[in-house]
Amino acid sequence: MRVLRGYGVTIETPPSSTVARIKGAGGISLSDSYAAALALEEGATLVVGSDPEFGDLSVNVDRYRVREEPV
Repeated sequence: MRVLRGYGVTIETPPSSTVARIKGAGGISLSDSYAAALALEEGATLVVGSDPEFGDLSVNVDRYRVREEPV
């Protein structure tokens, strides 16, 4: 992380309560819960692949699918 910050990369972490709410609703991994929570908190679009778990998120966040078919 220190190296990334040295290159000017900012590390953002969403509130754990938001992550827990998304993860607790089920059907999504912890890391994907962090991504969804950060998109929600920042008002950003969540960029996803063809992962089916993003179809029924428990929160209202914009999603952009970069592909429809699995790899």
